[in-house]
Amino acid sequence: MILPKTKLKILFLFGMLLISTGFRCTCIKSKEVQQLLKPVDLVYWQVWDTQNDFSELIAKYQTIHPNITVSVVKLRYEEYEKRLLESFAQLKPPDIISLHYGWLQKYDKKEFIQPMPEKTTMAYQYEKTTLGIKKEVLTELRTNPTLTPTKLKDDFLGTVANDVVIGNKIYGVPLSLDSMVLFYNRDLLNKAHVPLPPTNWQEFQEAVKKTTFFDEKKNIVQAGAALGTADNIRRSADILTLLMRQNGATIISGNTTLFSKTLAKEYNPGIDALKFYTDFANPRKEVYTWNDEMPDSLKAFADGKLAMYFGYAYDIPFIKAYSKNAINFGISKMPQIQGSQETNMANYWVDAVSSRTKNPNEAWDFILFITKAEQVKGYLEKTLKPAALRSLVEDELQNDTLSVFASQLLTSETWYRGLDYNAAEQTFKDLINHVNSGDDVKESIEIANSRVQQTIRSFSE
Repeated sequence: MILPKTKLKILFLFGMLLISTGFRCTCIKSKEVQQLLKPVDLVYWQVWDTQNDFSELIAKYQTIHPNITVSVVKLRYEEYEKRLLESFAQLKPPDIISLHYGWLQKYDKKEFIQPMPEKTTMAYQYEKTTLGIKKEVLTELRTNPTLTPTKLKDDFLGTVANDVVIGNKIYGVPLSLDSMVLFYNRDLLNKAHVPLPPTNWQEFQEAVKKTTFFDEKKNIVQAGAALGTADNIRRSADILTLLMRQNGATIISGNTTLFSKTLAKEYNPGIDALKFYTDFANPRKEVYTWNDEMPDSLKAFADGKLAMYFGYAYDIPFIKAYSKNAINFGISKMPQIQGSQETNMANYWVDAVSSRTKNPNEAWDFILFITKAEQVKGYLEKTLKPAALRSLVEDELQNDTLSVFASQLLTSETWYRGLDYNAAEQTFKDLINHVNSGDDVKESIEIANSRVQQTIRSFSE
């Protein structure tokens, strides 16, 4: 039977409609697409952030990957590494791990983390309306290159590539990068007739003298600065190593430690920096302002009993919460040696992927997504953290809270690259304690040099 022309036209239009609406495309998926669309729950362990801090980033990611959920688990810093090691022993580690930059080589050596692949392949889902009639969900496979070490150097601040690239492989990517600064109590400086926070160490010494007060028994009732000891000063190893670096010492070069070496006949930059630091805890010195009997330095500052405190951006929420916003504090750049090149201290965490995750492709894709400039910018504004991306530094210079940190980022570097950051940090604390106990400075620094040397091993060993 021959169909009338009108019926043929209707069948033809109906067939075209099925094709144009992607009927076959949306109903029939390849095995690869089906595999990439399977439900995935990524577990992400953090120390400093919560699920709420990542809520916007996760929501954006799920608009293109609705099959992937991300659960952020926040743990206390004091228990973090212990819990991590237990999770690997039980074969139940998280998929994404936030790690201090100084832990990367150790975790790589233990084969707990894996390098970033050269590319990721993901299924992207999006809605499309055809002929204004039907909405449908289309799926598209995309294979995207990740980061190369060269691209990492171009995009991120200088210290990052030096810290996260091991054997020409990238093992982690930071969301932010912190820089040590000077916090000062405006009211205490005003009362001591110090109009501006010190910009160099000479000015700093003078400010300390003016803001330190003693009772009739020579007990410190108000400290000018938290400097000179080890255990009751937050990040004391960072402060000491920064002083050494500003003074011309190289803490670590390759697999060699150099901070105890003499560069000129009568001058040893490491020893001179150590003496400068410990003088602030020496009752016989004019700059005496701190001792082992003092409270925790951050709490002392938040209590209004300390005029100047060296810390990082992550200290700001604690100062505000602990003091109930009662402290009138300001933030200034780290003091420098007058006439010398600016040198600052970086401290940060990176996101890495567990070697035992069942979803490395998705884990790395999520890390790369949240660390892109257009995504991470909102996170940084929400959490008030300094940027790790070069492209965002200029924006943060306009931010009242972050401008000081941003102004130091290009001159900030870390001090340790080895297998045992915690042991190296403790070595510098022990060095301070030995000198304060009366041990010979030169002998103490040689012992510390040897101990730090033992924590450094090349990746190939």
